[in-house]
Amino acid sequence: MRSFFITSVATLLLTACTSVVPATLIRLSALDPLTADPAGFAVALETDDGISVTPGTTVMSFVATQSPSGESRREDLVLLEDRADDGRLTYRISPEGIRALRELQQAVLPWKETSDGNSSFSLGVTADGCLMPGFDVPEDPRVSIFIQLAADAPMRPLVRNGPLSALFSLEELAELPQCDS
Repeated sequence: MRSFFITSVATLLLTACTSVVPATLIRLSALDPLTADPAGFAVALETDDGISVTPGTTVMSFVATQSPSGESRREDLVLLEDRADDGRLTYRISPEGIRALRELQQAVLPWKETSDGNSSFSLGVTADGCLMPGFDVPEDPRVSIFIQLAADAPMRPLVRNGPLSALFSLEELAELPQCDS
């Protein structure tokens, strides 16, 4: 399997509760997905030496489902990658993606009036992983995930030093392709 499910927080919650930062989960749960400005959304990732993300493969998916009708809208956006001075990979939505998400928000906003209270809005991030040349998979590979929910907000830790083994076996990680240098 080649995809990292960067925000597979539910899995990490079940297998590594101490890695998830409750204060960030509270902030995330308070976010109104229909009114939040997508221009402020960002995700950052830190992995053990040797494991990286294949450039151009990080995708943020937004899915809105109206209840009781079951009508669904989805927007998948390839994120722009930036490496900070500290080496952390940061992913942001492109200007075109921000426009697409704002359109999605406007399209589903009327659902608030017709929902039975069970409508949902989910966000997920996936990316293909790779192994850096000259490195092997660490014995206990770890990942830290940070999120930004508004343009003027700091990056907050969502998962701190969580085990990748909660998502992938060491055999699966060993099968990752080599990263381009």
